[in-house]
Amino acid sequence: MGIQQTIAADGQQSSTTASAPTRRPSFVIILTDDQDDLLNSTHPHFMPALNARLAQEGTRLSNFVVPTGFCCPARTSLLTGRYSHCHNLTANKNSDDKGVTVGGFRKFYEEGLDKEWVYGVLQAGGYTTHHMGKLLNGYEENCTFMSPEHLRTGYLPRGLTTLDALSEYIYSQYESCWSLNGAPRVCYPGEYQTDVLRDKAVSFIRSAAAKPDQPFLLLLAPTAPHRELNPKNGIYQPAARHRNLYAGEQIAPPQGPNFGVENPHIPWRTLDPGTDLLAEVSDDFLGRQRMLRAVDDMVDAVVAAVEETGLQESTYVFFSSDNGFHLGAFNLRFGKNTPIEEDVRIPFFARGPGIQAGAALPHQGNMIDIAPTLLTLAGLPVPDWMDGMPLPLTPDLASAHEALLRAANPQPRGPAPQPGGSPDAPQLRRDSTILEAWATNGVEYGFDESKMHFKALRLCTTARILEPSLRTDLGSEADWAARFVVGPGLYCYKYVAWCGPQELRDLYDLAADPYEIDNRFSDAPARILDRLDAVLSVLAHCSGASCRSPYSLLHPYGGVQDFAGGAPAASASESTTRPSVQAAAAPGAP
Repeated sequence: MGIQQTIAADGQQSSTTASAPTRRPSFVIILTDDQDDLLNSTHPHFMPALNARLAQEGTRLSNFVVPTGFCCPARTSLLTGRYSHCHNLTANKNSDDKGVTVGGFRKFYEEGLDKEWVYGVLQAGGYTTHHMGKLLNGYEENCTFMSPEHLRTGYLPRGLTTLDALSEYIYSQYESCWSLNGAPRVCYPGEYQTDVLRDKAVSFIRSAAAKPDQPFLLLLAPTAPHRELNPKNGIYQPAARHRNLYAGEQIAPPQGPNFGVENPHIPWRTLDPGTDLLAEVSDDFLGRQRMLRAVDDMVDAVVAAVEETGLQESTYVFFSSDNGFHLGAFNLRFGKNTPIEEDVRIPFFARGPGIQAGAALPHQGNMIDIAPTLLTLAGLPVPDWMDGMPLPLTPDLASAHEALLRAANPQPRGPAPQPGGSPDAPQLRRDSTILEAWATNGVEYGFDESKMHFKALRLCTTARILEPSLRTDLGSEADWAARFVVGPGLYCYKYVAWCGPQELRDLYDLAADPYEIDNRFSDAPARILDRLDAVLSVLAHCSGASCRSPYSLLHPYGGVQDFAGGAPAASASESTTRPSVQAAAAPGAP
């Protein structure tokens, strides 16, 4: 084994271990790459430690989404607390075919996005901040577009105490190279990438325990279960100890009603007729699950280190993914970046002081909420430039969430409209979030990204806006996929505006139709569609407070704080005729 770089809580090399007294809360985030929620990748059979350590000893958000289901935009949303149209990093690759910067690490670097992100806010508040593993696609410590100074002295983003980043071959599990604070890379040939990261993390946590007055944020970003882009030893490379895992078992992805059924509005090429779809995706599914077992081992080791060093009373551990993944849904073999639930729903688990054990909550959370959650737990204010809100994981976080939501809405200056929906509705919660993707002039997983351009509203409200469907083939079975926990009086919908001359629209009742089979757009009342368009239009151009509550712009005189407050329940007797929806609801790239 090569000499391993290890980072201490103060940024220096250290291996000291000691117990820690009560301290300001610290945070560990484990962020996987392309891990699904709906294909049951987090099932106890596949990730037993995740379930024992975080699900049973913490809380799962079963209705958690990412605003843009693509690696770099999603990771930037996590770190900035902003939607993609606000941070303006909308693609994975550094440049398009004409050499114009469109995304990836180059966009992050040239736009100076490290001026306003969670690392900087926490560091200014007295925290040390540490990022280990994947930063962004296209990162290398010696990128030619960096300034001469950064190429000479090494690039360390503002707000980070240490950056121990994967550099080149970031998806190679047995040839990983790491750059510490921009220094020349150190490679670990023959060692498994996730295990290297695990050992770095455990070493860091042990050193942190020796500094009880120094809170920290540690983000761990393995690239599992992402496919190898230039595979030498297979597309999916599990740890050697897991190469024969599940041998003899019938391991295949769940097959719900949308498996192999085409949606003509999705502009990607689907599999050719006659293709054995299940056979095509089963190998992918098995390879992904084998790779994730090493991640599960890392979860176990990280939580064990937190407990063994006495940090459990002051440390929060979070687990999530940068985006979801589809395998067979709507006859798509594998991939992401569509608005379907498979791509935008991601796993989210949290444990720590005040977080309920063994709970599953239906609240609609969003990747942009992680940064505000950390800041609130740290006792720091959420900046106005952040679009997200604290996740209501504890009573104090729930109070902060509600206070921030009320602050985003003006007080009534006249008689307030009477809210509709359930009379015993839960506490005030943000009910609307945007999903978005842009044309990027490139190819990912063999599909043309340039056609994937949409804006979508995902709404979880106390008002039923559609009459119940008469179809009986839309439900869910236990062995199909993991669907979100339905809360009392909570109805979730998805309204998709495909950008293009045809102005295609989709509207799904996710409670009745979780697999998005029955497009209800044509039978929705015109006033409901008008309101959906209005909310989506606000969110498509929002920033800060208007992202938290689009109703503050739609109802400037106040009194309306959610969709139910301005949209009484649907009636089947209403007319569904209306003018065509304007393309303004789906603006182009920022």
